[in-house]
Amino acid sequence: MLMPQIYTENDLLLYLYGELSPVETLKLEKELAINNTLQLTLNSLQSSIGLIAQLEEEPSKTSVALVLEYAKMISETSAEKV
Repeated sequence: MLMPQIYTENDLLLYLYGELSPVETLKLEKELAINNTLQLTLNSLQSSIGLIAQLEEEPSKTSVALVLEYAKMISETSAEKV
């Protein structure tokens, strides 16, 4: 007797990002068709991914300036050693 497949959130994330094999995708889709709890979890993950995609985080101008200043200093120091 075959043991039923237990799907995790990781499996669902792999599915959402198209990282499962075609065979595994079909198996998961069959389970989704009959498993309401799995469907709810998938919907929750889809919503979370959508919210994360809406975030537009950028570094502060001060941080960018400090990194560029440091890179310039390192470049000048390296050039002096040559």
